[in-house]
Amino acid sequence: MIDDAINDTAALGAAGEGNTMKHDIDDRILTRVEDVAAGREATEYILPFLWIHGETHERLGEEINAVYGAGIREFCLESRTHEQFGREQWWEDMGFVLRRAGELGMRVWLLDDKRFPSGYANGYLADHPELKRIVLRAEYRDFAGPRKGSAILPAPIREGESFVAVVAYPRTGNDGKYGGEGIDLMPFLRGGKFYWDVPAGAWRVFYVIRSPYAPGAPEWVDMFSPESCRAMIHAVYQPHYDHFKEYFGNTFAGFFSDEPCFFNDFGGYYSIVGKDNMVLPYRDDLCDLLAEAGGGANTPEQIRLMLPMLFYDHDGGAGPALRGAYMDVASKQFAANFTRLLGEWSRAHGVEYIGHIIEDQNTHQRLGHGPAHYFRALEHMDMAGIDIVLNQMIPGFTDVDHAAPVFANRADPEFFNYLLARLPASLARLTPAMRGRTMCEIFGAFGWAEGLPMMKTLLDHMLVGGINHFVPHAFSPKFPDPDCPPHFFARGRDRQYPAFGMLMRYMARLSHLLSGGNYLADVAVLYNAEAEWCGGRTETLQQTAKLLDRAHFAFDMIWEDLLHECVVTGDRLRVRDREYAALIVPESRLLPEQMLAQLQALADAGLPVLVHGENAPAGVPNGVSAALRCLNDAALLGYLDGIVSPSGRLTLATAAYGSFAPGTAGDASLPLLKYYRAVDNAGAEVLFLHSEDDFAPLRFSVELTDDRPRRIYDAWSGHFFAPRQDGRRVDIYLPPSGSVLLVSGFDTGDGPLAEFDYADNAPRPARFDWERTTLVYPGHEVEVVPFAPGVDVTAQPGYETFHGIIRYEGMLELRPGDRFLRLTGVGEIASASLNGVELGTEIGPDCAFRLENCGTSEGGSFRLVLDIVNNPGHDLRDGFSTFLTLPASGISNLFVN
Repeated sequence: MIDDAINDTAALGAAGEGNTMKHDIDDRILTRVEDVAAGREATEYILPFLWIHGETHERLGEEINAVYGAGIREFCLESRTHEQFGREQWWEDMGFVLRRAGELGMRVWLLDDKRFPSGYANGYLADHPELKRIVLRAEYRDFAGPRKGSAILPAPIREGESFVAVVAYPRTGNDGKYGGEGIDLMPFLRGGKFYWDVPAGAWRVFYVIRSPYAPGAPEWVDMFSPESCRAMIHAVYQPHYDHFKEYFGNTFAGFFSDEPCFFNDFGGYYSIVGKDNMVLPYRDDLCDLLAEAGGGANTPEQIRLMLPMLFYDHDGGAGPALRGAYMDVASKQFAANFTRLLGEWSRAHGVEYIGHIIEDQNTHQRLGHGPAHYFRALEHMDMAGIDIVLNQMIPGFTDVDHAAPVFANRADPEFFNYLLARLPASLARLTPAMRGRTMCEIFGAFGWAEGLPMMKTLLDHMLVGGINHFVPHAFSPKFPDPDCPPHFFARGRDRQYPAFGMLMRYMARLSHLLSGGNYLADVAVLYNAEAEWCGGRTETLQQTAKLLDRAHFAFDMIWEDLLHECVVTGDRLRVRDREYAALIVPESRLLPEQMLAQLQALADAGLPVLVHGENAPAGVPNGVSAALRCLNDAALLGYLDGIVSPSGRLTLATAAYGSFAPGTAGDASLPLLKYYRAVDNAGAEVLFLHSEDDFAPLRFSVELTDDRPRRIYDAWSGHFFAPRQDGRRVDIYLPPSGSVLLVSGFDTGDGPLAEFDYADNAPRPARFDWERTTLVYPGHEVEVVPFAPGVDVTAQPGYETFHGIIRYEGMLELRPGDRFLRLTGVGEIASASLNGVELGTEIGPDCAFRLENCGTSEGGSFRLVLDIVNNPGHDLRDGFSTFLTLPASGISNLFVN
């Protein structure tokens, strides 16, 4: 039963030991199917965080064993939690970890900084103030004229600050409006005053100031400075190579940058150029860079006089172009100075460089906590990455925003459900050096109330979105540890740990299968960060992503840097090694005219370039609108329906089978469903389906592109099943939040397969003669209690904080032909044995156990033992858990059929 492995963490890692494989051996789908069918464990897709705090090496060894015992063969060491990072104790502890990992055949990654986010360089800048960040700030004063022979005192500046520009602009109205041509006041500065004859009217004098006083976190590196960013090499990367170079490229796998950013703004996601009181990253040749980014439309000196437009809206037309150019420069500086530097250094030293930035709610295209441009920021990493933490996704919220412990206490479900996973998946598919590898940091800071059923739902969502490597968050040798729970194993206190190992194997198997072949997308969507940079974007990228996702069109995102590589052949778009039938532009009021010209050229060459919205974008700065077709939701879906290939969308045989969830995108026949389909060069196909409906089951039929026999692979149990298939039509049943994987072209060679469980024969209430219930506490203390099935254990006085195993024992009556034992209201993990025969472990709330191989075909009375592991949040009541519901502890009912 489920508690047998909790004291022997190595036991969970033993299955398949010595029979492992690497995904680089063969990318063919059938080879991967054969791997999982043969029980060859995938080992390189999972690298959980491991917190360390300076524990004894014996304790560290126990925690590494716990990682190993969950079937995991890689982990990422957390530097933030170790107070002696980069000092003698760190080198001793890191050396022990590498030696122990090497003995177990494991690989180690390292979070690359002492403080969060990456870019602190382990405090290096405290001793190198010349590398600290330089920012640009602005303020203003108002003056009225005409005044002859007048002088004005400059705005006060601090020691080390200087004026980059002092410019007067005529006021054009209230609300801070100004316009016209600026007057350069710098030549009028004498003796600490500006001698300026104020012209007639109201004037605003802007002071644009170079400042070494970066707000909030001045000790982080300057993303505009390659010399400053090299502090990461001096303080972290090179010292680790100097100490452990013999491990580089074997036991030591590489470095992980965690959410590096500009750090010029704090306290929110909306650090958009022009935000009130926000300073901007700066370097002394900025005006030259802006002039170059603007295509030479303005000289550097003209740019200098326009700098106030970066902070305050100008009534003329120059501001959008300047802001767009600034963000273009900022995003390229971040990529070149930070991620490219660290990526190239790592690869030159035989290791890899991975990580992610803060993506939340479109921060990926902004300053502050963002990197200005998702694709540029990560293109020099070896995997494309994201994270999902802090209750940013909660099952049940697909359309309505919800509270979460993030900025503004609000998570946007459109962004997290429909866009987030598409960012790394698109980058990895279109960046050959990444080899299709995508990474998601997952599970962290949801709280102890995030039990395994919720973890599986989050995992399936990411898998179906194209994620194939995971960083579960986190193992910690400290208990209790308030740092971003849940923590797996928890020194034996988390009774869900044995089943967590099963979830890790499920994760690895599906990651291996879904990493093969070629993702079938026939639609490209333009990443239009530039629209927000220039100002006035009217539709967010996730709205387009949601429309396509809900209508079951597969798509990739492409970005501006790829447009010059795009070629139109006939009426199809080719970029790198991928082809698309259409390019969709989310509605954008403004786009840079060069970018718009590229889109127009593609349309003129015959490619359907479709604006999702009512208005085509206008070019910046010329103001000329593109001659692109504009389509609303229904029209866009209708147009795509006529041009997208059958393999580029999921086709449902809606009249064939079962009922449907409420419709979306104007089509009541579409279930709330996500899918991922890939084929290899031999034609083998995988189709992964995941239900977005967290409360009701889905029944439908999918229309395939051919009639080859399919097999259903249950990655949880590792078994194959036969679906109901009629030619190209396959019936599907998905429980709430459920998933299923179909494989073509694979013959198990073991005779007829058992039929997939469609749960369509009405079960009857089981006759279960309950005898007793025993509670098994985390310390293995036991207590017999009078709580029969149907009673919520943690709702009973004195048991409100119970977490452990609820063991029901009794006699189960079966009839001849009964094939399934079904449990409802499971909270949260169920293991079953019948007359001593193990039926397996399932996770709730509805669990089904097969009875075919238990000697029950003739019916009769059988001894049933059920172990239910409840949610640890009942006991470990952390603040993160207050955002989630806790399921009842125990089971509600037993059924058989």
